[in-house]
Amino acid sequence: MLRIRFPFQSISVRLSDFLCLQENDLLNDTIVDFYLNHVVEHVLPDEPNKRITVLPSVFWHNLSILQCGVMTDEASGTLTDDQKLDARFGDVLDFVEDFDFIDVDYIVVPVNEWEHWSLVIVCHPFTARARMICFDSQLTDDLNNLQNIADLCDDFLKVTSTRPLCSSLKGPY
Repeated sequence: MLRIRFPFQSISVRLSDFLCLQENDLLNDTIVDFYLNHVVEHVLPDEPNKRITVLPSVFWHNLSILQCGVMTDEASGTLTDDQKLDARFGDVLDFVEDFDFIDVDYIVVPVNEWEHWSLVIVCHPFTARARMICFDSQLTDDLNNLQNIADLCDDFLKVTSTRPLCSSLKGPY
């Protein structure tokens, strides 16, 4: 086992993780997390003002799973607006509390849907220049999934911007 420390997480790469790099095998979350953090920490230019947050791949899994479970409760109309937001994002906000969302220029979100990896990069969050870029090698004419990913990221960032730490921020989220 190889253990690598990055600013916000430590990644343990096991033999089974290395084996998924073989031809015709699927990349797993450990390899994706390692590579994205490696690129940010060791490949991009070393600048003191480099402000990039790379979220672990389990973030998207947790966010999308919670989203699916809450839709049933929302449809029944039994929750207040605050309860809906807490149900949708409360656990995920706790999960990412050590990650910087405010003082960054980019938030990198690895997305795994149906055994396919995509990458969402939120550029200049919480500013008037905020944009989301999605990299997906299997992008087709049906953009519904891409729109759902963007909407869920956008909703999460809106909730993030209203946390007590961020309440003074004004912006598109």
